[in-house]
Amino acid sequence: MYLRFTRFLLPLVLTILIFEFGAQSINAGMARMPDAIRVLAAFGLAWGLVTSLSSPLAQLRYAGMVLVEDKRDFWRGLFYVSGLALIMVAVQWLLGGTTISRHLLEGLHAVDAETSERVRVMMLSLLPMPLLRGITQLGMGVLTRGKQTGKISVATALSVAAGLAAVVALLQVDAIRARPIWLPILVLYASTLTESITIVFYLWRFFGRLPDALDRPPITYAAFFRFTWPIALMNFMQESSRPLINLFVVRGAYGAEAMAALTVAYTLGQWTYRWLNELRALVPPFYAELQSYRPFLRYAYWCGLAASAICLLLFWTPLRTVLL
Repeated sequence: MYLRFTRFLLPLVLTILIFEFGAQSINAGMARMPDAIRVLAAFGLAWGLVTSLSSPLAQLRYAGMVLVEDKRDFWRGLFYVSGLALIMVAVQWLLGGTTISRHLLEGLHAVDAETSERVRVMMLSLLPMPLLRGITQLGMGVLTRGKQTGKISVATALSVAAGLAAVVALLQVDAIRARPIWLPILVLYASTLTESITIVFYLWRFFGRLPDALDRPPITYAAFFRFTWPIALMNFMQESSRPLINLFVVRGAYGAEAMAALTVAYTLGQWTYRWLNELRALVPPFYAELQSYRPFLRYAYWCGLAASAICLLLFWTPLRTVLL
């Protein structure tokens, strides 16, 4: 059974690892740009705010995996995701495009005007991201329910390849070197659009396998909300810790340097354990067969030990010098 769990999870785990590797490429690209420290600091602040705002959308994969059983459910889910994403776009615009942003960045975070401007540019430029992320996550959930996890890995691998290609290409562009904050913006769009287009393509091919309508009333928006709000709130609270930490770090002595270091360290650290979140995807496909949570708990225990061993290997041995 554990081998079946591993075969099911492996594409999802590889997806996370590949995604985190892509994040490292963005950091590596920014580190080679002019004024690298302040660019990394601005990216860390902006991306922390953007990801915390859109973090509830990351859990919509589970809504697609559990609730979408026919085509009617999918369209209901798509409208629900779109509405939720547009609310988050509006909040992101308020924080990045109004006078609130100056109070948030130059007042509360005490950053200089140039760094503040870079953060605002990034937040406004990434306004479509919540919508793209929400639709992609819903599609991933539907594909996972259909045990098409390999397709998700392909999409993530292609997105990382697109991001790496964008980093290499943009490092040579004088206009980007003159305004280096556009490097992470364009790289994020290259990778996100590649992933979204690939997921939509695979979803389109899989969509015909969904029944038109099951012999029951269609799922309601209230059902989507009741299912998603607990895990969305949990994820939001988890992701909100990053902007809170950023606030205290950037206000301290040598705030820009510390923020730049934290930006690099944060993505490196997640590489070792973030894949454990995918253990949540095990229960829906296999519980009906096993009728017990004990195998899942045992498997999660061994996965936790593996993550701890990886962390020790990467950060408490000479390998950390190679990584940095």
